[in-house]
Amino acid sequence: MSRSKGGVGMEENSQRGRRRILVVEAEESIRNIVSIFLSKRGYEVITARSGEVWIE
Repeated sequence: MSRSKGGVGMEENSQRGRRRILVVEAEESIRNIVSIFLSKRGYEVITARSGEVWIE
């Protein structure tokens, strides 16, 4: 998994060619907008409001 600035991590599933992105953002409306944007571009999007939530 690679990490980029802004709390977005990307992982490519080489077996299926699917791209998965983790979006971590406290503001729900921003999470939703980013999720929709990325989903429309073919990404599988996983969202979390904080890093701690994702770890649990």
